[in-house]
Amino acid sequence: MQAQEIDKTLESFRLQPGTYGSFDVCHHRLGQCVGHSDDFVYCRRRRGRPGHWSGVTRFFVELRIRCIDRFVPALQGGDWVEAAGVAGTIVEVQILTTVFRTGDNKSIIVPNGQVMNSVIINYSANDQRRVDMVVGVSYDDDLDKVRATLEDLIAADDRILDDPACTIAVAELADSSVNFVVRPWVKSGDYSGRQVST
Repeated sequence: MQAQEIDKTLESFRLQPGTYGSFDVCHHRLGQCVGHSDDFVYCRRRRGRPGHWSGVTRFFVELRIRCIDRFVPALQGGDWVEAAGVAGTIVEVQILTTVFRTGDNKSIIVPNGQVMNSVIINYSANDQRRVDMVVGVSYDDDLDKVRATLEDLIAADDRILDDPACTIAVAELADSSVNFVVRPWVKSGDYSGRQVST
C-alpha cells in the first residue's frame, strides 16, 4: 500500500506513548521488512533496537484485521456517519477512538469499541441520496394543479437529478389534508442543502 493511497483519516493512526510500548503505526509493504509482498500494517519501535519485532506480531496482525479490513472501509474522512448514538462528520480515526464533528461544530470522541459494536449508518457512502418530503394540501384544492405545481418546482431546481426520476404521488387522505409524497434524488453532497431549503 503506497503512502498516497492511505486515507487522510488514518494519518494520525498511532499509538500514544505508554501504549503497547510506544509504537508508531505505519503502512508499509511487508516485503521490505520480512521478504513478503503483501500490503501490511506494522509497528515500529520508537525506541530500542531497529528492526525489533519480538512481542508485537499478535498485536499488528489483529490491528490489520480489525481496524483496517473491517473498520476503516465503513468510516472515511469527511463522511457523515451515525454510529454509537452520535451523528456527525468523521474527522479522524485514531487507534483507540474516532473523532466526530457534529452539525453545530462540536467535537465528540467515541471509543472505537463502541463504534464497531454499533450499527453504522454512512450517509455519504453512495453518490446519490433520496429526499423524502410530505406536502399537505386542503381537500378543497385542485389536486391536478397541486401535482403540476410540484412538478414545476422539481424541474426548476438544478440540484435534483433526472435519473432516477422524482416520485410525486398522493400517499394519504388525512383528517384535515391530502398528503403528497415528493421524493427527488440528489447528489449526496447536495443532500443537506436540499433538506434545509425545503
